Amino acid sequence: MEEVLAALAVLTVAALATAAVGVLGALWALRRRNRVHPRHRSAAPLTWLASPAAAARAHRQLRGAVALTRSGVAPALADQAAELGRHAVGLDAELVHAARLPRPHRRQRVRALQAHVLVVERTAVQLVDLSRRPATPCPPAPTDELARLAERVGLVAAARDELAAATTAALPGGSTH
Repeated sequence: MEEVLAALAVLTVAALATAAVGVLGALWALRRRNRVHPRHRSAAPLTWLASPAAAARAHRQLRGAVALTRSGVAPALADQAAELGRHAVGLDAELVHAARLPRPHRRQRVRALQAHVLVVERTAVQLVDLSRRPATPCPPAPTDELARLAERVGLVAAARDELAAATTAALPGGSTH
């Protein structure tokens, strides 16, 4: 009987430990998902993952803008995307602070920050748009053959113009300017 109770105790402890690890893992994943930038921790509460509050919506907009630039920006624009990410992380910290202010001050400050969040979003979209546009190819440098061809065509055009001028001068009533 004691062996059965010991086995049940071990199973109970193992089940509780597994559940605790699962809960802690889920919390860790949610906190990580709630970050504006994967490399920077956020003080934003987990409720902001779904909250309809203005600060929470702005936080999610920042998350989306940074995710967009991290997934769709060409390497040539990586520095700009990183700088935009730093601005977004800073704005997020200000949003968290503003959300803790008393209501009248909170509304005013969050509204002011929302204007900056819109700039971050627009900039993210522009960066991705620039990355997706095909680069306009530069014309190739003229080769020696191409340069010689252009010179010959220029000489033919000049000869034609001289001939036309000489013919006009030779005609009766022709004038030379």
